[in-house]
Amino acid sequence: MNTNTIADWRETIRKERRYVGRKPYSHNIISIALGAIAKIAGDEEANKAITDFNLDSLGWNIIATGKEPDPVGRQG
Repeated sequence: MNTNTIADWRETIRKERRYVGRKPYSHNIISIALGAIAKIAGDEEANKAITDFNLDSLGWNIIATGKEPDPVGRQG
């Protein structure tokens, strides 16, 4: 049984971020952590981690949740 919390996964991301592009598997480890966060608390929490750790600058994308405003400004 996995007992890692969101805080545990966020700490993993914090530790691995500095090694992206310099150490093998860092991208994979961060992606696994983001997936675990999304599974535990939803895509919004995973997006928060991407933003908080500036992962978008390293190639990760915000997960579309359907709650973002339409960039074209169309009404749904």
